[in-house]
Amino acid sequence: MKALASDIDGTLVFNQQIKKQDKEAIEKYQKEHLFGVCSGRPRCALFDLEKLKLDFYILSSGAEILDKDLNIVQDFPMKKEIVQQIFNEYHQHAQIILQTGNADVFYTTLKEDYNPKLKFISSFKEVEHEIIYGISLVFKDDKMTKKACLEINQKYQES
Repeated sequence: MKALASDIDGTLVFNQQIKKQDKEAIEKYQKEHLFGVCSGRPRCALFDLEKLKLDFYILSSGAEILDKDLNIVQDFPMKKEIVQQIFNEYHQHAQIILQTGNADVFYTTLKEDYNPKLKFISSFKEVEHEIIYGISLVFKDDKMTKKACLEINQKYQES
């Protein structure tokens, strides 16, 4: 059996829509093969794929692999103590977004964000019960981004 995975944004989904011909091609392909998605998106951000009956989902850049019923096949959560250290060190200097196993929301330190799936948090304590699959840091400029990237890669290279 063959399997094919597609990225989501700008490949399969455009403006929160899947083209009719793409949906039809996927359905035809699935008569003999498996079709799924592979994306940096977290589990809670699959809203525009609901019209497709996918065979598998590779989410949060490979950290969470789900079957067609959204059951975990395999996952690779981050170590909480590392996420907590990064969160505590950088939350005053960057917007932080945490991808978790929560099917309803992901978390951010930015209050002004418009996405209803984002839930505002002010401390790591609010998410310590969650399984964490990804952490994103958004800085104000490239210089701060590069500095933090070097620091994090150096400090956690063995993790």
